[in-house]
Amino acid sequence: DYLHRQYSVSKSFVAVAIGLAAQEGLLSLDDKFMDYLPEYENENVDWKFKEATIRDMLTMRSCMAKNAEWWGYDDRAAAYFSTDSNQVPGTNFCYDSPGSFLLGCIVEKVTGMLFLDYLKDRFLLEIGFSKESYCLLAPGGHSHCDSGVMCTARDLLIFARFVMNGGVWNGKRYVNE
Repeated sequence: DYLHRQYSVSKSFVAVAIGLAAQEGLLSLDDKFMDYLPEYENENVDWKFKEATIRDMLTMRSCMAKNAEWWGYDDRAAAYFSTDSNQVPGTNFCYDSPGSFLLGCIVEKVTGMLFLDYLKDRFLLEIGFSKESYCLLAPGGHSHCDSGVMCTARDLLIFARFVMNGGVWNGKRYVNE
């Protein structure tokens, strides 16, 4: 019954949330991710930032080949845009934890809900995920989508089975493949 921090496994929850939001028509994987975050545009936001799609971010082929440090920022999302882009989006894989964080911010923006609450509302609770689960909040008020999901070992097993079954639980499809 103990809630464990899932750290980078949280990124898998974000990926499902993005897929569900796309399925519901709230966004498209081919949308430019900056279209959802115009409030963060600054002098560092060049054409590479503006060309990166949600799909690029989801597959960690964003415009960032290194992570911006976010410690000390009042808003973690703003930290991503504190450094220059350094690769053409869609080209090279580079583990991008802050990119997953930003995808969670986009889910929260388009749904008006904390990202894990969105998943719980749409299907997680129905398939047996614990009501007590939650996601830690980052500076700025967004969920720590890339590392902060707090859930039980049983919850993680349920989620893993759901993903392994391609978005189906007990014969009912919740999320498309």
